[in-house]
Amino acid sequence: MNELNDAQKKAVTSKNGPLLVLAGAGSGKTRVLAYRMAYQIKKGLSPSRILAVTFTNKAAAEMKSRLRKIIGKKADSLWIGTFHSICARILRKEIPQLGYKNSFSIYDEYDKRKLIEQCLKDLNLDTKKHPSRGIAHLISAAKNELIDAETFAKDATEYKEQIAADVYKLYQERLYLCNALDFDDLLMLTVNILELSQETLKRYQDHFQHIFIDEYQDTNRAQYMLTSLL
Repeated sequence: MNELNDAQKKAVTSKNGPLLVLAGAGSGKTRVLAYRMAYQIKKGLSPSRILAVTFTNKAAAEMKSRLRKIIGKKADSLWIGTFHSICARILRKEIPQLGYKNSFSIYDEYDKRKLIEQCLKDLNLDTKKHPSRGIAHLISAAKNELIDAETFAKDATEYKEQIAADVYKLYQERLYLCNALDFDDLLMLTVNILELSQETLKRYQDHFQHIFIDEYQDTNRAQYMLTSLL
């Protein structure tokens, strides 16, 4: 830990419990997270019991690279990834609880927009008056707040929200028939499973002894609920 200053060393070696690291950009927060994970492992914690979540694949790769330099191949056993990749990993095992198959596809933004456009056409809605981009934004915002299609429809008051509600409902039905999820579903459905199944929730709570979140201040409601449950 020679490359750490006194404040960083204090954060790394702090006793177990919630710990918030506040510092400016480029001040070494990610380095502190990596060293704290390594510190816990050197104290005897199994690497596989650590969950480390980032917002980008680049940040996840950087964190794993830092850990490899400190603890070697043990770093490969940690659960390190973006919120979406971690949720996808959980869903590959748990999603049959919601009626999907483990082999589900993940739609990217292009696939999502194309399906929404098809839903608009099937609902006899003018795609020029109701651009798929705007509908996609409303659906994504709802999912990030953990609002499903049924709840969204009940709360829709403005005309554009009512249109989006109709599309949202059909869009989810089509995704289900295709055994597909979009990126927002990865978080929302993972939270759904953890809230619906106490057995599943307890299994993951018991498994993860330490959870590390890079850039925690940027979490949305779905991400916050996921980490709170775990």
